[in-house]
Amino acid sequence: MRVLDFGSGAGDVAMLTSRLVGPGGEVVGVERDPGAVKAAAARVEQAGLSNVSFVHGDAQTLDGVEGGLDAVVGRLVLTDPVAALARAAHLLRPGGLICVQEGTWLTTGHSR
Repeated sequence: MRVLDFGSGAGDVAMLTSRLVGPGGEVVGVERDPGAVKAAAARVEQAGLSNVSFVHGDAQTLDGVEGGLDAVVGRLVLTDPVAALARAAHLLRPGGLICVQEGTWLTTGHSR
């Protein structure tokens, strides 16, 4: 499988995903912070994972990310979920998966 991790940060999700797809699979992480890209790449190298790479880019637009993906994963990265997920869907092969974990930070209107 070829999987995109959008908003990779330190690479935690990409590293977990690399173990799921195995050595024959590929995980590409996209992250807007160049320092995080460098740190994530160092972590992957230290862990000996050869099927993970990272690119500097915007998780919201996914500009420059090649299509032909089997899955897109992400955790706590979507500032505009509708637009980001629509863009991710266009990069998927037929039958591909989008799996994200996002939080909702709602207030109740009650004061303490």
